[in-house]
Amino acid sequence: MSGPSGADFDLYLQRWNGSTWATVAQSTSPGANESVSYSGAAGYYRFVVQAYSGSGAYTLGAPTPWPARRAPGAGGPAGAAGGRGRAR
Repeated sequence: MSGPSGADFDLYLQRWNGSTWATVAQSTSPGANESVSYSGAAGYYRFVVQAYSGSGAYTLGAPTPWPARRAPGAGGPAGAAGGRGRAR
């Protein structure tokens, strides 16, 4: 994840455990650029971006496991997922 200079964003990867979202990987280093690595089982996952200080737009990208699979009707290239957002 990359964000604007001068901001401090934190990145969390969370997995749904059947009743709540549980953090399975996190990056809370100073600055706006964060990354996580995680090898886990299939399931429902989400990224959470939190602004520790500052604000602004960020870009987030995430590769998918090999072989790449997409949900039926999902657009975009197989093998990568990404997004843009704004932290406040």
